[in-house]
Amino acid sequence: VYSLEGRQHRDRVVQALDEIVSVVEPKLPPLSSRPAAQRVAWFEHELVSQRPLISRTAILSAETFDIIRSLWVVADLRKRRGARSVTSFILAGTESADDILSLFALARTCGAFDAGPAQIVPLLESTSALDNGVAICAEALASAPFRAHVAALGDVWEIMLGYSDGTKVAGIVSAAWSIYRAQAAIAGLGAEHGVAVRFFHGRGGSVGRGAADAR
Repeated sequence: VYSLEGRQHRDRVVQALDEIVSVVEPKLPPLSSRPAAQRVAWFEHELVSQRPLISRTAILSAETFDIIRSLWVVADLRKRRGARSVTSFILAGTESADDILSLFALARTCGAFDAGPAQIVPLLESTSALDNGVAICAEALASAPFRAHVAALGDVWEIMLGYSDGTKVAGIVSAAWSIYRAQAAIAGLGAEHGVAVRFFHGRGGSVGRGAADAR
């Protein structure tokens, strides 16, 4: 039996959520531009709210509708084939806990978790994401709804560590060292929170893509 994964880039996810929130909260600024405390409060409320954040009749841009439609398809597949049919959602370009919670909010409102929880997998790949990885993960786990989601997954959280972007910018040795430090720090954070962190190393396929020779 094989399981599928969904994958999307944080820029598209954040943009889509901003557009959707602007429909239900038209008098407020875009979610991503609100002060940090307001964003935290919004996620804490919305991630346990029963209100429909989006309806199938909403008029959205083609880019946002493409993301929403893909999540609806996943929700339908998991409903028909079971939760194991799609077990993870990878978020490329993750740079903050808000990015993680944005995907969580979109997937939730689209019914992607109705058949059971699935991993929200941040892909930490840039130099800044790796350097700030433990802070990003700590902030995500500080969100009570997200922590409850991880608990529903048996207190296991999958995190992807990427090599391409960091290697291209910082070089092979520096990128490898950043990944090592990020992995050690995040594993320690997980232990503090009672979470087993499962790392997925996405090395890419070639030196040209930034992965470097594994030997």
